Amino acid sequence: MKPMPLFESDESVEDLCLLIKGLHEEMSTMHRKVDVLLAITSPALSVVPNEDEAMPVVEETLLASCPTCGTTAYTDADVERFFGYRTPAGKPTIVQSWCRECRALEQATSPRKKQRLPDDVRELGIQARDLHKLADAKAEERAKVLAGSKGRETKDSVELLVEEQDLRTEAVRLLSEYDQKRGILRKAKKATN
Repeated sequence: MKPMPLFESDESVEDLCLLIKGLHEEMSTMHRKVDVLLAITSPALSVVPNEDEAMPVVEETLLASCPTCGTTAYTDADVERFFGYRTPAGKPTIVQSWCRECRALEQATSPRKKQRLPDDVRELGIQARDLHKLADAKAEERAKVLAGSKGRETKDSVELLVEEQDLRTEAVRLLSEYDQKRGILRKAKKATN
């Protein structure tokens, strides 16, 4: 059998990603089959069977969970995207305990920061936090509307989704403006020191 080249010039990155995803799914299926075989041949192993299937339950490992908002990450990519890492002095790198969004909001509204930031800059952070809370309320309200309509989109649920997205867009704009003004203040402070 002739070996297959790893990359052909006419393949796109998307094609390769689909190929990798397919291989990953095949490997997952094989691992589940091995787990079932091990459970059958070795009763001493503790494999919890799924009630609906003959396959064992595969539990995902939680890598990070934000204590403030409940955001979770089960993969390294999600940890990087939602949480980030930090390196304490002289210690190994660890996952941030709070998600990026909560850390940004905390910095914007922290009493410690309130003393150093001008009122207009601090107010931007507070407004952004309040808009996120309103957007969360719209999302909860939309979930109730969808539950009442058995998961089907209705005019009300679409309007709530649009309102939620508008609130989040405005909150992100305010946080961006806040970060920009805070950066200017930091540069000015460094220039005077």
